[in-house]
This record gives sequence, C-alpha cells and structure tokens, in this order.
Amino acid sequence: MKQEKRKFKKSQVVLEYMIIFAIVVVAIAAVGFLSNIKGNFSEHQNKCVDVILERE
Repeated sequence: MKQEKRKFKKSQVVLEYMIIFAIVVVAIAAVGFLSNIKGNFSEHQNKCVDVILERE
C-alpha cells in the first residue's frame, strides 16, 4: 500500500511540474505575441499620423 502511495505521489509531482512548464511556455509565447501586436499597432499609428500631417 505504501509503495502505491509513493508511485501516485511521484506521478502527481511529475504532472504538476509538466503543468507548470506548460504555463511558463504559454506565458513566454504570450509576451512575444503581445509585443508583436504592440509593434504593429505603433507602426499603424505612425502611418496614420503621417497621413494626417500630409493633408494639413
């Protein structure tokens, strides 16, 4: 019985580490994705400002 509990505990720990690793990978990907969106928005904003200034 004790050995069964140890195996379950080990598998639970491995599962928890895999979940934490997945969360970290998703967080890193999200940060890169958000900076990419921010860069695209800034570029679009600069183009709009250029168009507005040209018309004046």
